[in-house]
Amino acid sequence: MFFQIKEVVLWPKKSNLAPRRLRFELGKVNVISGASRTGKSAIIPIIDYCLGSDKCSIPVKTIRDTCAWFGVVVKTRHGEILLARREPGQDLKCNDMIIIEGKEVEVPIHIPGSYRIVKREHRLNPRNIEWISLILCKSQI
Repeated sequence: MFFQIKEVVLWPKKSNLAPRRLRFELGKVNVISGASRTGKSAIIPIIDYCLGSDKCSIPVKTIRDTCAWFGVVVKTRHGEILLARREPGQDLKCNDMIIIEGKEVEVPIHIPGSYRIVKREHRLNPRNIEWISLILCKSQI
């Protein structure tokens, strides 16, 4: 199985601003460093939420107050997948999500629409790696 994180994308609530993109080098160990209180600790909860977590553990305040959507671009042997979820506000989660697949994914400046997670299945493969299967239906925003 080939599954690597290519980048994390943060779409701001202010539509006149471009998304923030944290790019990773594929096939290497990436080190995230920076000053205190700059969002490093939020990276893992953002990835977890975008990969289908049933609750949002992204720290509240600055990052959640300024972001409208969180996304992750992953590379697989079949191409790339962008998985993005709306910031849940005061709720623990928001089921609004988009998935864009392709040989190479172009990250949109603005989220064009969304899909709602209607069913989430967890199962283990023979190597005990948890897979998440998302069955989606288009929702109206």
